Amino acid sequence: MAATTLSMGVLATGAFVQPASAEPATVETRLAERTNPSVQVITTEYQATVKLGRIQFSKAGEQLVLRAYVKYLRREFGAAGFVSYIFDRAQRDPSYYFKESGPKRTQKLSAQFVGSGFIASPDGYVVTARHVVTPDGQVKQMFASAGAANFAKADANALLKDFAKFDLSTGAMRNIVRAVSGFAQAKVHVDLSKPKVAVRLGVASATGQRVGQNQPAEVVFRSDPALGADVAVLRIRVDGQLPTVPLGADSPQQGEQVYINAFPAAATYLKDFDKASQLQPTLSKGSITALKNTSGGTPILQTDANAMPGSSGGAAFDDDGNVIGMLVSGAVDSNGSGVGQNYLMPLDVIKEALTRSGANPSTSQTTVIYNQALADFHDEYYSKALGEFQQVKDLFPAHAYVGGFITKSQTAINQGKDKTPPPPAEPSAGFGFGTPMIIVGIAVLVIVALGVTVLIVVVRRRPAKGALPGGAAAAQLGSGDRPLGGQPYAPVGQPTGPTGQPYAPSTQQGYLPQGYSPVPQSAPQPMQGPAQPMQQPAQPVQGPAQPAQTGMPGAAPQPVYPPAPVSPTVPMVPGPVAPVSYYGQPTPTAPHQAPVGFQPQGPAPTNGQPR
Repeated sequence: MAATTLSMGVLATGAFVQPASAEPATVETRLAERTNPSVQVITTEYQATVKLGRIQFSKAGEQLVLRAYVKYLRREFGAAGFVSYIFDRAQRDPSYYFKESGPKRTQKLSAQFVGSGFIASPDGYVVTARHVVTPDGQVKQMFASAGAANFAKADANALLKDFAKFDLSTGAMRNIVRAVSGFAQAKVHVDLSKPKVAVRLGVASATGQRVGQNQPAEVVFRSDPALGADVAVLRIRVDGQLPTVPLGADSPQQGEQVYINAFPAAATYLKDFDKASQLQPTLSKGSITALKNTSGGTPILQTDANAMPGSSGGAAFDDDGNVIGMLVSGAVDSNGSGVGQNYLMPLDVIKEALTRSGANPSTSQTTVIYNQALADFHDEYYSKALGEFQQVKDLFPAHAYVGGFITKSQTAINQGKDKTPPPPAEPSAGFGFGTPMIIVGIAVLVIVALGVTVLIVVVRRRPAKGALPGGAAAAQLGSGDRPLGGQPYAPVGQPTGPTGQPYAPSTQQGYLPQGYSPVPQSAPQPMQGPAQPMQQPAQPVQGPAQPAQTGMPGAAPQPVYPPAPVSPTVPMVPGPVAPVSYYGQPTPTAPHQAPVGFQPQGPAPTNGQPR
């Protein structure tokens, strides 16, 4: 039956990752890979002292024995009937016919309960269900039952030994056991010590498997049960950037998909599993089937996603891996059997609890880089993913899953499966994207300034009507495009392209390319191009020459993949501690032997059963 239960509702578990060149990963697989590092087992250990005095007949019990003895003397029954008469009546009301006597006997008992939770901040704030870390009447009752059973066994054995000579029937012996057990259950007293809460942090072992490292946890916030809320916030102190899961922006609406990642006891803590398997979370999928409210006015989400006892405190995610709720209970029928509907605390209630605990929920740098590395890994960018996975390992060396991905990435690279695109060419040293444009702009300004200077010089040297000054030959502009007797004009500096080669400026009227030496003209030549030849009287030059046209720079180079920035470790500052009120629901002692979670308080059989 356990094997059948195990197979139900499990879509993806633990560190399963698909091989390097497999089909594209499903939403469920990718979501499990992203959230598994942050989903944790929560343990709560209780120590109890159970006390009970020796069993003895009360006055009413002594009168019962006397009546039985009279009947025995009247031969209404034999010796066996004598014992049966007493204990048949005593087992109907043990507290009336028996009393404690002598010093109380004591027993020391302990039990460990387990649930689920998730890390909400890099500095160790963890969210779980209130009942997972808070004792209540049912916890006491469990210890009372265990202690009473031990006391009753000893007392029943002693009575059976005393009455062995009466040749008791099976019914008579059964009545003795019932009477003693009923008395022990009614009279036993239980003292509970303060529970020890811990997060069984999933970390990597030497072999690369996920193992549990118990981190003592402080309960810094418990919700008010009178309002129907069931949230607790814990704080652990761990060096490094813990893997986290991000909180969503809004709670989901009816009909939206939801995924629960947690540790259901019946599917997790089985003695036939190895230790690593008992630390692999189980992912189940469903949808939001209804939006409701508790009797205290707290909103609650109903879902058909599979969940079992032990999953309490497990995070509920949307398709993008954002937390949208937390599992707290499930609906049961009059026989205590689940009906396939479970309940989530909504996102707003979780956020309020974190705020009141002093937490600052955020996505750790470990998770940011890890999620990017997973995306690159599934795109078969193995070289890029490998570098990112190594960054994750530097940020949080104990990461439970990154070592496996480093090995897989390196193997894929060695097999020639890497499809990481090459980085774009580096830009020329000393020049950025805007450098060519800046140089072109400067060149244009210089050319305009030089054009204005040329016009001024030409106007000032215009010859008088009929002759040139000094009898010299009329100076004309030749095809070399410069005033005669002057130095060639050229822009100062040249723009360069992305490869460092200079752009070739186009030759314009009135200006020479840099480094050009014109051949002197033997006789005046008419002006070429748009400038008009000078006549007597000379006509003014028609406006400044047009600025040089330059080539446009090429496309901006794309940046290479930069390493993601690494934020410093957030200091571990204690949060405020809320008063501990011992009320709530927990989980089991030997996890593979007992289910996790208990029936709800109150007589109504259809109330939510804590998970």
